[in-house]
Amino acid sequence: MVNSDNGEALLRPVVEAVARAEGWREVLPQVPQPRQATAGADLDRYCGRYRLPDGRLLHIQREQDTLVLVPPGQDALVLVPAGERRWTARSVSATVTFEYDRDPMPARLILHQQAMYVEDVEAVRAR
Repeated sequence: MVNSDNGEALLRPVVEAVARAEGWREVLPQVPQPRQATAGADLDRYCGRYRLPDGRLLHIQREQDTLVLVPPGQDALVLVPAGERRWTARSVSATVTFEYDRDPMPARLILHQQAMYVEDVEAVRAR
């Protein structure tokens, strides 16, 4: 038992070690296959500042061939691709989904954290 909504970061390595030892493949994380859509300049379209409902800004940055989410006042989270417009941060069991209007740049992102009492947060791209 962990007295935190973020206990996943502590427990996940233990669960994965047991899953490897017991052969529970469905419990082990799936390694995303590299996709052409997440290479090169395609990553740059996600980068920028996104305004939270309370006015604070979070940043999406590119570090080599991946994205990094920098929430205000918190540690940066490395994101890995998990779908067409979806990225995950395994360290806190969170997903980021980019949404578009008509522009080829995302208009907003939805941050979903799999923790009790945490609601999805929509952040609008800051121009």
